[in-house]
Order: sequence, then C-alpha cells, then structure tokens
Amino acid sequence: MNQALDGPAGFELPANSFRVLDFGTNLTGFPGATFTAGAQVKVYLLFDEILTGDDVDFKRLSAVNVIAFDLEPGSYRVE
Repeated sequence: MNQALDGPAGFELPANSFRVLDFGTNLTGFPGATFTAGAQVKVYLLFDEILTGDDVDFKRLSAVNVIAFDLEPGSYRVE
C-alpha cells in the first residue's frame, strides 16, 4: 500500500498502473476525485468498505463497485 495522502496532495499514474488509497476509516457516501488528463484516457475507480489483504475486492458480496470514466484531455472533478 502506498503512503497516505495529506490534504490536497496529488499524484501521477503512469499508463497501465494503479494506486490503492486507504482512507483509514469506513466512510459512507460516494467517491469523488479530481483528474487532469494530458491525453485520452480511461480511468476506473474501484471501491469497497474493506481491504482484502492490501487490495480492493471490488466484487465482494456480489456487488461490482467500479466507476469508469472515458476522458478527453482536460481537468475534471467528479463525484
């Protein structure tokens, strides 16, 4: 697992990579994020209330917790 993000910190993801974010507590609601795409890109947000090992089991309990975005170059704020 990667280090915790503090405040408005950001990070870059190389092509075909991922990052697991642990918010340190079980939160209700809907995930939100801000993206900046330099080229066409497909982004997947996978989420669940618990980690299985150090990974997100996005199909736990027969639910599929995935949100997909097809983005053109630009900046986006999603919720």
